[in-house]
Amino acid sequence: MNKFINENGLSLVEVIVGTCIMGILIVPIMGLLTANIKINAKAREQHIATSLAENEIEKLRTSSEVKDCEIISHHNGFIVYSAIETLDKDKLDKKISMHKIVVEVKRQDKIIERIETYKNSVKEVKQNE
Repeated sequence: MNKFINENGLSLVEVIVGTCIMGILIVPIMGLLTANIKINAKAREQHIATSLAENEIEKLRTSSEVKDCEIISHHNGFIVYSAIETLDKDKLDKKISMHKIVVEVKRQDKIIERIETYKNSVKEVKQNE
C-alpha cells in the first residue's frame, strides 16, 4: 500500500484540478466585487448631488432678498439648477409672500437629485402719508 504515496509533492493532474477549482470559485466573487464597485460609485454620486442640493436650498432659504430668478452653477461635473417663483404674485397688498424654491442637480443631462421647498418672506409695505 505504501507504493502509491508520493512524498515528493503534488502531481501535475492535482495541480491542474486545484487550479480549475480555484478558478471556478474566484469568477463569481470577482463578479460580485465589480457590481459592488459600481453600486458604491452610484451611491457616492447620489450623496454628492444631495449635498449640493441641500446646500443650495439652505443658501436660498436664508437669503434676505427673495425674487423670481433662475440660477445655474457648476460644481465638479455637476450642474445645479435653482429656481425661485413667487406663488402669490397677484396679491400685491399682502405683507407675506410665499415662494417656491426648486433645486435640481444634474450630471450628463440626467437629474440625480431634485428638492422642492417653500419660503415665506415679509414684504415691506409703504404707508401713504
